[in-house]
Formats: sequence, structure tokens, C-alpha cells
Amino acid sequence: MFFQKRGTEAKSSPGAIKIIWDEKTVAHFANSDRFDVFITSVVRLRGFGGTDRGPIREPITYEISGFMRTPKFMLVNIHLEQSSVEQFGVWSYNVYDRGGRTPAGDVPFIEVWLTDPHGQIGEALLQSHHAALVSGAKKSNVRFWKRMGDGELTARDKEHDYSYESRFPILGMYAWEEYENSQLPNWAVPYSHERFSTDGTDDWFKLQL
Repeated sequence: MFFQKRGTEAKSSPGAIKIIWDEKTVAHFANSDRFDVFITSVVRLRGFGGTDRGPIREPITYEISGFMRTPKFMLVNIHLEQSSVEQFGVWSYNVYDRGGRTPAGDVPFIEVWLTDPHGQIGEALLQSHHAALVSGAKKSNVRFWKRMGDGELTARDKEHDYSYESRFPILGMYAWEEYENSQLPNWAVPYSHERFSTDGTDDWFKLQL
């Protein structure tokens, strides 16, 4: 389940070839023990009954996607597998081929596969995203933990410009379920928040929410 490869082979064309997974980007991942993802869409699919091929075996599935903006813009797809494999998950480099529809060309994306036999991860990501939306945000956050040093591409990977043969383990993850209105003034957010400030609170008796 964790070893699906991109369906298209590496492209070859005359002239200069744009490298999607350049050395700087790959080094950013390899030299870190984590990567943070902004989740923008969580879809929970619920199935009932069956089809003409038999009963629906996975009554609840998830489609989760987002993006990263460090060290550059990258799409992220998160797949949840309802299996009992011991490995927590894996991640890999991939490329979204836009088929020449735009001059910008192909888009890099990180593909994440997680083992979620009881649906706990899916539920956590759903609740995290729900909390973000009802609080007025447009995205939720998830952090994936990895081994320092993992992420280097092999010669075969570089030839195809994506994880043609490499997969890297995910050790764990955090999902934040934070209910906090995004329109709170700076003095009303938790003091640990990066934008917390007491500026303008001299007349504290006039403060209103």
C-alpha cells in the first residue's frame, strides 16, 4: 500500500529541463526532523450498503489535501489506509503533471501515507480542520515527524525527478484542534501566541470584545 509509484515516466524534451526536486529543496527535508503542512480540505466519505460488486468494505474514507510554502510552494496529499500494518506511515516526493495547461509547468507535491486502522487519525484531522474553520481560519495545521537525514534522493530518483524508488518513514504527527476566533485583538489571545501584545491596554476598563 505504501509503494505506489507515479504513473508517468520521467519526461525528456529538448533544451533546458526544469528540475522540480532541486538540491536545495531536498536538503531542506533531509536536514530536518519534521515538516509542517497547511490543510485546506478534508473530505469524509461515508458509504452505506453495497454496490453490484458486493458490500462496501470501507464505509468511511478520507480525502485530505493541503500545501507547504517552505522552502517553496508544494502541494500535499494525505492518504489514510485502514490496515494493521505496523509502520506508522511513509512520505515521498511526487509531481503533479498539469498536462501543459499552464505555462508554469509541473507542480511538486509531497505524498503522505498513514496507517489508520481505527480511523483515529482521520477523525483528528477532521476535528482539527473543523476547529480552524469555525474559528474563522482558512487552514488547519499538521506536523509530521521524520528521521533526521531521511529525504535524500537516489540516482534513479533524480533521473525521474521524483521518488521513483525511495520512500521515507514517518514516525508520528501532531494535529492542532484550536478553537479561537481569528478576529481576537492582540491582547486577548494567549500570551504564548506570536501576536500577543498589551499595546493599547492602558485604559483596561474600556477594553471590549
